[in-house]
Amino acid sequence: SLREAAPTTGPLAANGGRLYEFDPPPEMKWWVEGLVPDKHLTMLVGDGGIGKSYLALHLGLCIAAGRPFLEQEVEQGRVLFLDHELHLHEQQRRVQQVAAGMNLKVDGPELYGNIFHYAPEDVLGSKGHKTETQRRIDELDIDFIILDSLTKGAKGDMTSQEDFNEIAHEISRWPTTLAIDHVSHSTAKSNPSSARAFGTVFKRNTARSSIALCENEFGNKELHHEKSNFSVEGSEVHYSMSFDEGCIRFEVVEEKNADRKTDESMGTYEVTLEAINEIYEKTDDPV
Repeated sequence: SLREAAPTTGPLAANGGRLYEFDPPPEMKWWVEGLVPDKHLTMLVGDGGIGKSYLALHLGLCIAAGRPFLEQEVEQGRVLFLDHELHLHEQQRRVQQVAAGMNLKVDGPELYGNIFHYAPEDVLGSKGHKTETQRRIDELDIDFIILDSLTKGAKGDMTSQEDFNEIAHEISRWPTTLAIDHVSHSTAKSNPSSARAFGTVFKRNTARSSIALCENEFGNKELHHEKSNFSVEGSEVHYSMSFDEGCIRFEVVEEKNADRKTDESMGTYEVTLEAINEIYEKTDDPV
């Protein structure tokens, strides 16, 4: 019969499985509920100097300590900050500041053995980078990687699909990865939902989640979930990032209290422009 003839051992069992007659698979796992899916690439994109690296470091500390990230539940795990931008001492200074804002101690039990730093000498996509990064992932039993940044650390031309595919292949072998990247055009004061990572469109296509970070005119930050393959996209998180006496704090603010102008304080031109922008964000078509 067909059932008796169906292969159950060998290559099928080793590299794949049946799409018929199977036990219910486990539920989708999220490192940050609804935002960062397990075992996939998530992009965090935004203008230079807007605070992407600080936010990603805050996320790393939340995962390492098992603390909520911007009021969203996280999975706890061991984090590697893969640093192509700065160096160890600068990241240690930043960790002290962000941890202090979370009432965490860098030598306390919540972070101990759960967060690490590596600044590769080789460029992303090279043989040396692949070997040394994988060695650290294995030796430290890493669950989550923060790559800062994809374009800065990359080998080759990031507008080239061929060059990026080699890097994407390396990243696909890592644990869950959040890759920080610059945007192809400034979105700080315009339409954040249109933000796209610099270079080839395959960056966004490879990612299973893409989050755009922008800043409004009053200094508050806005996270726009502009792509998701596994959850409802289009969600927003508004938060403030404040620097105060050696600590950095991240606090969620309600959208209605996010220091935006109200209709009562806006002129006819501003009201009309805001309405047009809202329609454009939903349709991505000319208005």
